[in-house]
Amino acid sequence: MFNELYTTIFTYIFIIGAAQAAQLSIVLFRKKENQLANHVLAFTMALFTIDLAQGVFFLSGNVLHFPQSMAISNTFPYLYGPLVYVYILLLTGTKNSVSKLWYHGIPFVLVQIYGVLFFYFESPEFYKSIVTPGGNTTWHFILIGNLIPISGFIYTALSVKATINYRKKIKETFSNIESINLSWLVQIAGGTAVIWSIVLISYVLVFVSGDDPQFAAGIYISMSVFMFLLGYKSLRQPQIIYVEAEREGEEKPESYKKSGLSEDLVKDSIIKLNLVMLEQKPHLNSELKLPELAEMVGVSNHNLSEIINRHMGQTFYDYVNAFRVEEVKKLIQEDTESRFTILALGYDAGFSSKSAFYTAFKKATGITPAQFRNDARLHSNAS
Repeated sequence: MFNELYTTIFTYIFIIGAAQAAQLSIVLFRKKENQLANHVLAFTMALFTIDLAQGVFFLSGNVLHFPQSMAISNTFPYLYGPLVYVYILLLTGTKNSVSKLWYHGIPFVLVQIYGVLFFYFESPEFYKSIVTPGGNTTWHFILIGNLIPISGFIYTALSVKATINYRKKIKETFSNIESINLSWLVQIAGGTAVIWSIVLISYVLVFVSGDDPQFAAGIYISMSVFMFLLGYKSLRQPQIIYVEAEREGEEKPESYKKSGLSEDLVKDSIIKLNLVMLEQKPHLNSELKLPELAEMVGVSNHNLSEIINRHMGQTFYDYVNAFRVEEVKKLIQEDTESRFTILALGYDAGFSSKSAFYTAFKKATGITPAQFRNDARLHSNAS
């Protein structure tokens, strides 16, 4: 059992945490940017408020007056993983409707059905045995609790995958991704992984050392820190750029396998695409996007994406940057007196940052821009 000092400390922590979570829930619900995603996060904060309040209820010893509340709040972790995952999907525009994601709540609903059958209408002695360390509990009740970390890690993996897929998707649509800050998504996915790792460690310690309320308190404290950081940082999170798929009125095929592109059309489109790049030089526009180039070539967004990704074996980002690298090489060779800095020439070629410029150049040529300039000078002097 907790001694009196531990009980007092954790009670105050939970009360403060519940108050902050409630405040964040209200603020996030009113936030206009990323509105639907923030509504999901606000709902998550509301659940966490109830969860922490239930912790206070438990520490005060009053939980046996209404033990059913303990069962309901203890199953909230079956919602935390799905809600963070849905938040990421909505934040990145992968999904634009919560109604299409309802099935992620099925585990929580099944657990509630279990509660109706085996928990909510039991005798007072049954509830007392659960809250008493070393008390008798049924195997299936223990199983429901032990499945929580599994659910958490499954949704952590899905969150990480969604983040990776979004990064891949923006490289198929934008020629400049440096202005698209993905650190927020990485922090969410990474923080979620850390929290569920702490949960797993706590479960292992309970298995090894026996049931100890301090382990559960440790989980809630770590979750409090993560949820508050998540909430506060989301207040300053700008609108994440949604990836445009198609022009208005076009139907987007489910995959490239269902494409109606013929071999001749692909060849003609590649020829026209390369001609547009060489003659009109749209790559000089650092903010060039796939829909803009598709309009210049005269094909749909999806067909151009398929042509570049499937038939040319590149992403839109890499394809455009390859032309920028060639442009830089030409500018360096023409600048025989080194009147301009290498970075200035990179910007003139359409690159928007030093890191993107140097990375793309080294990837395409195997050497740095400075090395290329030195080689160009030697070649010029020799001739």
